[in-house]
Amino acid sequence: MITTELSNIWGKLELNDLLAMEPRVAAAHDMLANGTGAGNDYIGWVNLPSELPAEELAQIKACAAKIRSNSKVLVVVGIGGSYLGARAVIDLLRGSNHNVMDDIEIYFAGNSLSTRAWNELLK
Repeated sequence: MITTELSNIWGKLELNDLLAMEPRVAAAHDMLANGTGAGNDYIGWVNLPSELPAEELAQIKACAAKIRSNSKVLVVVGIGGSYLGARAVIDLLRGSNHNVMDDIEIYFAGNSLSTRAWNELLK
């Protein structure tokens, strides 16, 4: 079950507007939960990690532990927007200022071919 904290939206959104969206949100939730609707062949992530084999989850955890033990910085590289999934999850779980709080700094590269941006990242 996904829960959402909405206390910070008041003033930007009226309660009536929010309640008016309820049928559309319920319909979207049903389509996602039932695997129907356009793009339903791209929603394998919905049941993760519950459908992930235990061995694979153990390998992911071991890899994460190894990276944390021998790294201070992790650079996620993608072309165009392919790193956005990783960024969305990290921002969701840790917040957009995650480098201030975490034991490993995480940077994202690939949204620019600018030599200036790459040089800044290397520094």
